Amino acid sequence: MIDAQERASMVETVRGALADAVANGGKDIDAVLASLGWLDLLAEEPDDAIGIVFGALGATNATATALDDVMAVALGRAPSMDLAVVLPPFAAWDTPARIEGGRIEIEFNNEEELQRLYEMMMRAEPRNPGTQL
Repeated sequence: MIDAQERASMVETVRGALADAVANGGKDIDAVLASLGWLDLLAEEPDDAIGIVFGALGATNATATALDDVMAVALGRAPSMDLAVVLPPFAAWDTPARIEGGRIEIEFNNEEELQRLYEMMMRAEPRNPGTQL
């Protein structure tokens, strides 16, 4: 557990860094979190990490893939840039994807969702071609 003074300092640092990133267009929020040691903090102090980062994301109205990281850890996987957790649409419970013939098929409600996934995949580091899901 992080002591109160250190936590307050971390809150201020993360909020400041995210606010600066948002002021500059908000396109590199994940890179900012990585530079601040988000994944290390998530591994070492998950409760504090989640409170600090998600509080800062909300306070600065920033968006990031941090929820993927938290969900991956909860599912026993190591978070990485090439791993995303597919969730159902807001207020729905239907399974958003299925496995068909060794491939994952994801259902999209609109072209904007598909475009966001494509952009995220283009930013991810390529996997080893022999890697299976």
